Amino acid sequence: MRLFGDHLDRKKTARSLLLGLAGFFGVFYSFSVPYPPHTISFIWSLFLPLLAVLAYGRRAAVIVVTFGGMGFFPFFLWPTNGWANLVNVFIYGSWYIIHGYAADLRRTRPAYWNNIYSVQVLCSAVYTVLLVTIFPLLFTINPTFWSAAAPAFLPAAVAQSIAVKQALLMFGALFLCDLLLNVRVVPRLLGLPVPSSARFTPRVTVASILISLLVVIADQVLEISFTQQDLDQAVKHAVDAEHRRMVFLIALLSTAAGLQLAKYLGRRHDAEEAHRVSQERFSAIFDSVNDAIIIHDADTGAILDVNQAMTGMFGYPREEACGMTMEALSSGDPPYTQRDAVAWITRASSGKPQLFEWRYRHKDGRLFWGEVNMRRAAIGGLNSVLVVVRDITQRKLVEQKLHESERLYRMLFDTAGDAIFLMQGSRFVDCNNKALEMFGCSWEQILGETPARFSPPVQPDGRDSGEKALEKIAAAISGEPQTFEWKHSRADGTLFDAEVSLNRVDLSYGVRLQIIVRDISERKQAEEERERLIADIRHALGAVSRSQKEWQDTFDSITDLISIHDRNFTIVRVNKAFAEHVGLPYQQVIGRKCYELFHAAAAPLHDCPHARTLADGKPATGEDVDPVSGKTLRIATYPYYAPDGSLLGSIHIARDITEDKEREMKMIMTERLASLGQMASGIAHEINNPLESVMISAEMLLLRVAKDNYDHAQFEKYLKIIDEEVLRCRDITSNMLSFSRQTTLSKSDLDVHLLLDKSIDLVGYQGRLKNVTVTKKYGERLLVSGNEGELRQVFLVLLINALDAMENKGAITIGTGTQAGSAWVTISDTGPGIAPEHLQKIFHPFFSTKTERGGTGLGLSIAHRIIANHGGSLTVFSEQGRGAAFTITLPL
Repeated sequence: MRLFGDHLDRKKTARSLLLGLAGFFGVFYSFSVPYPPHTISFIWSLFLPLLAVLAYGRRAAVIVVTFGGMGFFPFFLWPTNGWANLVNVFIYGSWYIIHGYAADLRRTRPAYWNNIYSVQVLCSAVYTVLLVTIFPLLFTINPTFWSAAAPAFLPAAVAQSIAVKQALLMFGALFLCDLLLNVRVVPRLLGLPVPSSARFTPRVTVASILISLLVVIADQVLEISFTQQDLDQAVKHAVDAEHRRMVFLIALLSTAAGLQLAKYLGRRHDAEEAHRVSQERFSAIFDSVNDAIIIHDADTGAILDVNQAMTGMFGYPREEACGMTMEALSSGDPPYTQRDAVAWITRASSGKPQLFEWRYRHKDGRLFWGEVNMRRAAIGGLNSVLVVVRDITQRKLVEQKLHESERLYRMLFDTAGDAIFLMQGSRFVDCNNKALEMFGCSWEQILGETPARFSPPVQPDGRDSGEKALEKIAAAISGEPQTFEWKHSRADGTLFDAEVSLNRVDLSYGVRLQIIVRDISERKQAEEERERLIADIRHALGAVSRSQKEWQDTFDSITDLISIHDRNFTIVRVNKAFAEHVGLPYQQVIGRKCYELFHAAAAPLHDCPHARTLADGKPATGEDVDPVSGKTLRIATYPYYAPDGSLLGSIHIARDITEDKEREMKMIMTERLASLGQMASGIAHEINNPLESVMISAEMLLLRVAKDNYDHAQFEKYLKIIDEEVLRCRDITSNMLSFSRQTTLSKSDLDVHLLLDKSIDLVGYQGRLKNVTVTKKYGERLLVSGNEGELRQVFLVLLINALDAMENKGAITIGTGTQAGSAWVTISDTGPGIAPEHLQKIFHPFFSTKTERGGTGLGLSIAHRIIANHGGSLTVFSEQGRGAAFTITLPL
């Protein structure tokens, strides 16, 4: 039920209605006092509705006045008053409502002006004015249809008497209600909490009445003693009407005073109890806080009090901590000294809260970090500073680890093998060094750009790059990681294939998108070749899927040697070409180990392509010489999988490349012989010199024989010259023959320094080193696995090119060494260098800058291929005007 917007429960509503009705019907049993020529009625039941009003407030007042009928009883009790009852209706109705409103205010904002007696004084004053002025006036306008007994005039004295008695009656009812509400039983019956004054009300009230009786008795005793009355006269005088009124008045005033005293004691008891509870709550909160709390004197900085957490945090008992200074609790190292602490306390005491970190010292001497919150506080009338300390040692350790983690992350970010970008919205905000290298641009060129800037207009599937990129970004931002292949473009416009991963990263300062780009150009090429070969096989298998015979016929029609090997190196299927190559029936091949059949070995070879495919699940290639036929085979292996995705083995494809290798060898020999042809004249001159010495020595011997002069010493001298010069010619011809010998695929362990020396000697035979300084900066001895003729051809090509560039004048420096498991050889000259536009084409076949001097453009191309076949690399560095340097790397 709602009245004036507030809630009143059903029980209170029912009680208010019952008390209102009881008061209404009680007015008909009120007593009257004759006041000739009229009668004045005293309504004893006014206190019943008032009890509900004071207990429940203005909501109960409305019920009492309306449904309880207390606003309308004057018309029933005094029908002869006529229109004058309107004043009574207003007086009694407003009386209940005003006291109900004041009762509500006392519950929320108690004050002297809403005290029940203050409110009653105001009501009595207003009502007295109404009764003395308007009430008599209304009697003069009573209509004729009222009762014949209705007077048409009310004397002023009667009106005044009614006003006084009515005011007293209201005060009496109010006092009675106030007294009842401070007795335990009445609030309980009304469903109200028992006020604390209820414990004092009965005793104080009884004491007040007894005191008033003692006062009256003392007065009578004194009067008897002074007036010399006898006992009978004194008793008659004590029980007359005047003395009864005096006794009643004194008792009433004493009771009222006692009631106020009981209320005062109740309020004092409530205040003391509230203070005690507040102290207990403060102590409980003070000691239950996990942070250390320290109260400092704002003037001296001394510690006044601490909580339980402080004693545990610092190791000092409360008695010892009180009176200490910050110096004993601080590390003592600047800026954590007593002077610094006092400065912080001074700033806090000025009214500015302070928040900072402090280095504290435990009683046992260990140091720890604390987060300090200082603020001014008036505690116990003293100017104090409240300090809250939180142990943040663990947080500092976490922050330090986080800093180290961030540094490690940045190091991993910058040294990652893949390009990594961070994107905000649709634009790049950061990238690592690999991204700059991969895309060939600077960090400033990437910052603020979109992925479309580094993509062609259209992707291979025909979709617009910008639209497709935004679609992928939106999906990743929504929480769905994206992994896909993408066609990217570098800063110079070249395109490359990439594998891109997009992942949403939620950071404290916002959402970012992490993009990882991996260059898969080489993998795509390998995959394309694999897909092409597998597609050929699948096409053949699909074309003959209707019968095993048709499939086998197609399989057998492939001239390449095709076999399928399982994870145990067992051959499970071969084609006809494979069976014919090994010279065994199909049934005898199936089930054999591949390394036993091909190499007659007991275990797989070191660099077996099938083993590499099983290890990483990727295609592998290699070359091998068949020990039976002597043919050179290019072997490629491709993984094949079960329907569940597990690796079953590999498809082994061997192709005879003997003719290709022979053509390559012929080309190498042609270039080698061409080099010898260019050196022929110089070498012939080099041989002529020892031949002339032989011829002169022979002539001298013949001359001595003709003269019959057999001087033993002279004969020995000339014969030694002949022997030395013949050996010199043999070395020259042996060196030329070893260089021009037909190359083979066989490899052996070779001394790199010996090969270089032989190549230098071969060039020296031409006489081209007369004006050239050759400097050898050899490291430790280098042994590599390779073909001697091919490697010497590479060294000779580089030496001849250096001499041609320098026009046989200058210096050649040859250096060797090892690095990261590889041997390196650098041949540099002091020639004019290589033009920048020629550097990119210098290893292309038939590219030459010496065509007018007979250059074929094959020397460096063949040298590059030879080094690649040896598993190494050939690179060049040149600055125009400062010579050129060629570097060869070979695996050790």
